[in-house]
Amino acid sequence: YQNGLDAILQNGLFENLLEEGLHLVEWGDERLEKALANLGEKCVKVVISPSQKGRKYEVYGA
Repeated sequence: YQNGLDAILQNGLFENLLEEGLHLVEWGDERLEKALANLGEKCVKVVISPSQKGRKYEVYGA
């Protein structure tokens, strides 16, 4: 949890991301994004940051 690509690889979870379907990863890092892109997997990235009105959601790759 919150350890990026290394933890995903150590726990054997990376292969699950290559299975058909929708997968949500909390606390993914740029290395994970690049690894999936190198295998031709499409990623949508949601960045959530605080704002004066609550939270700001930025969506990339949708």
